Amino acid sequence: MPEPPDFIKPPLATLVDGPPPSGYAYELKFDGYRMLCLIDGSGVRFFSREAKDWTPKLADLVQRIEALKLTGTGWLDGEIVVMDEHGVSSFQRLQNAMDKSVAKQVQYVAFDIPYWNGKDLRAYPFVERAKALQAVLAGVPENAAIICSTVAEVESRDHAVSLLAQACERKLEGLIGKRLDAPYRAGRTDTWIKLKCRPRQEFVVGGWTNPGGSRNAFGALLVGLREGDRLRYSGRVGTGFSGSTLDMLMKRLTPLATEEMPFIEKPVLSDRWGGNSKPTMHWVRPELVVEVAYTTITDGGILRQASFQGVREDKPARKVTGERARRIR
Repeated sequence: MPEPPDFIKPPLATLVDGPPPSGYAYELKFDGYRMLCLIDGSGVRFFSREAKDWTPKLADLVQRIEALKLTGTGWLDGEIVVMDEHGVSSFQRLQNAMDKSVAKQVQYVAFDIPYWNGKDLRAYPFVERAKALQAVLAGVPENAAIICSTVAEVESRDHAVSLLAQACERKLEGLIGKRLDAPYRAGRTDTWIKLKCRPRQEFVVGGWTNPGGSRNAFGALLVGLREGDRLRYSGRVGTGFSGSTLDMLMKRLTPLATEEMPFIEKPVLSDRWGGNSKPTMHWVRPELVVEVAYTTITDGGILRQASFQGVREDKPARKVTGERARRIR
């Protein structure tokens, strides 16, 4: 039997403003880290979509999956998550599990199978790969270390809209849509789409402001999106932090301190109450990626009501350029 490839680059979903008319199946969008899983004679290994080896960080999860003794070897595509008491994936709980190096609650949700038992499945349509994945994981106990994502085929755009509404009511992230005839093709593609319940995306930290009142560490993160080697300023993020999160982020930011401003233009700040005083800004090298929720983005590209959600260890800062929802016809 041929050996699996050393690595397989995954497809990336395109953000859209609504479901296409037809031809797509849908899965829940999970709030975790995208991971590819290699299962072969040497055991189980995890890699980020940038081919970074995460196996040491996920040692407990690796052991639990190996104990399942899955039949076959190859590559799976999915996401590592931590579920809350309602069965909803929680990015904050995943962050806590990773920060404390405790992975006992972490699960791997598999949603594709590009290569298995010597057969390259990347050219196969998604509907066939989904059946192959279900067959591989058919004997796995419910709520095990690895679980199979549920695929829902829809009859119409209205059916998809209804599924999205149900996901949002449950306070889920949204839906991932995959065209039924889509091959497994690396890179950004409209054969994989994502529909979000609320605006959220990644930004690069370019600096921070001094804390005010009783807060410690810092007041707000100054974030932006990549344009070449610099950042286009997107606003400040001053909510969503616990005391321990503030301390953790300050420890991450301190070694990145620099005298050089990373933004194309210097941010213009007023105090939080709209006064004339200007918070002191400190610059960092643009390397730390954070996920931010917000209500909207102004015509000038500035976030409104931005709230910190977590650090994105799985996404390189050089590729954080922002995304705008497209329409798929």
